[in-house]
Amino acid sequence: MQSGTRGVTLWELMLVLAISGVLLGVAVPNLTRFMAHNRRVSTVNRLLATLNYARATSIRRGRQTVVCPIDTTGHCHRGTDWSHGWLVYMNLDYDYPAHHDANEPVLRRVQSGPHTQWLSNRSQFVMRPRGKRSTNGTLTVCSPGAPGRAVIINVMGRARSSRTRPGGDPVDCP
Repeated sequence: MQSGTRGVTLWELMLVLAISGVLLGVAVPNLTRFMAHNRRVSTVNRLLATLNYARATSIRRGRQTVVCPIDTTGHCHRGTDWSHGWLVYMNLDYDYPAHHDANEPVLRRVQSGPHTQWLSNRSQFVMRPRGKRSTNGTLTVCSPGAPGRAVIINVMGRARSSRTRPGGDPVDCP
């Protein structure tokens, strides 16, 4: 029968702690970037889904739908800051510029993700049915620790995501 001691020596413990420290030093910054990237992608995908929904609803119902930025109270505002989220509604009276009236149904309200800044060159996007010209423009999303991304809407209301602006310039965040 052998009698031996069980356990680890101080040297073995120090070696394991040193290796663990190096691995954590490499992994934590990468994990932070990964999480920021995923937050930004999730927010961009929510906006793309909302724009596609608004376009499809406009075509299906034969009416204008409007996507507009919301303020802290959850109502449309005329600014170009979309950081609080956005609202989709039917523009029943076809007013121009579109204004959300009490009788116009809200189809969807989406809150933007935390720590995300949205800037746009438009205060709203109007989707029109039957191949009529819709509002075109670009929204830029910026998240700390992740490169900027552009959501580009063409004149037919089709939205796409891009790493560059329509002219090919990279997306810069303030």
